[in-house]
Amino acid sequence: MTDLSVLIPSHNPRLPLLNQVLAALRQQSLPWERWELLLIDNASSPTLSSEWIAWHPLGRLVLEPQLGLTQARLRGIAEARCDLLVWVDDDNILDPNFLV
Repeated sequence: MTDLSVLIPSHNPRLPLLNQVLAALRQQSLPWERWELLLIDNASSPTLSSEWIAWHPLGRLVLEPQLGLTQARLRGIAEARCDLLVWVDDDNILDPNFLV
């Protein structure tokens, strides 16, 4: 059973920092099967790769071609499979127990 959707809207992120954000998500104490991960590429150049989230069995890269945080968030809401949404900025490094 999937409890929540973690959504990361991102436009041309600083890749080393995005890597840290995703590394922190990999360390979450909530089992992966209980949450999905959506990385929302908001018109990045170059386009982000799904390899960034390939480690998560419920991870998906979502493309939003229209630039803007509102557009990225609306795309995330439309794509999320859970009612509970957790927004994570592409520069937020979460505590390992954040999703519990």
